[in-house]
Amino acid sequence: DWGQDLQRLGEYVSDQHIRRISVDYFGLANPKYYLHDAYVPWDSTNKEAAHGWFAVSATNRQLAFGLGGHALPRELPPVPPGFKLGSYDWLKPNRPFARAGASIFIYRLP
Repeated sequence: DWGQDLQRLGEYVSDQHIRRISVDYFGLANPKYYLHDAYVPWDSTNKEAAHGWFAVSATNRQLAFGLGGHALPRELPPVPPGFKLGSYDWLKPNRPFARAGASIFIYRLP
């Protein structure tokens, strides 16, 4: 989950004619490069649930869902300031609508 599927997400957004998509992305690439004006930055520190189209990197999704008592793997970078484990509990009842490759989950939320 280091940006390999960000281009695939951009292609999906274009193919589906998605005008805006909130994205919680883990990686070094700039999502706006692939998503253009459809890109809406999002992260787990947002206090409310996302609505409409939402995409989240597998790493951020797992961290925000919580690790079920497991320790963080050593190879992960430090958790960003303000990042709250378990902060995507609102997303758990929703199933991904699609995936961009193996590392980005795409949701269509009410």
